[in-house]
Amino acid sequence: KQIPPQCWLEYMNCNDARLCDRFDILNASSFRDAECHDPLFASFCWNISQNVSKEKHRSAVPAISGCLTPGGDFFVSHKGRPLLGCEKLLIQGIPYFRLLLGNETEVELGDLAGNAMSLTVVSAIMLAAMTCKQLKKECMVKANGCPKLALKLADGILNEECR
Repeated sequence: KQIPPQCWLEYMNCNDARLCDRFDILNASSFRDAECHDPLFASFCWNISQNVSKEKHRSAVPAISGCLTPGGDFFVSHKGRPLLGCEKLLIQGIPYFRLLLGNETEVELGDLAGNAMSLTVVSAIMLAAMTCKQLKKECMVKANGCPKLALKLADGILNEECR
């Protein structure tokens, strides 16, 4: 194996040949693409728990992470190592240094981060729910209590907003 100098040798040596081939494919595809970046210097975050055909290496953007899932194994290309559990918590916006954690392992911290839902997602869902309730009230008033007409009015308002 030819391993770049910044990679964790212990981690790379304990991987099987299939995973090493996956690293080679992801590296080659990042060089090949129109906006080529050197993965040894640009911060790609590859989900190596997925098959290479499922990984979106063509749309990968440096310094942007994909969806964190429990059991997901992410590899940080410019550091040459897997993403640690505490780093997964930070990506989700959870300051792990403020949590009262016991002796959780890196795997357990990563699973905790994968099960988390970020504040921006929760806020967007709550805002949409509150807005829909208000929209329903306003459309029912305009439609004089007729639900079918209220739905048509709401649909028209939403289609106007999306343009």
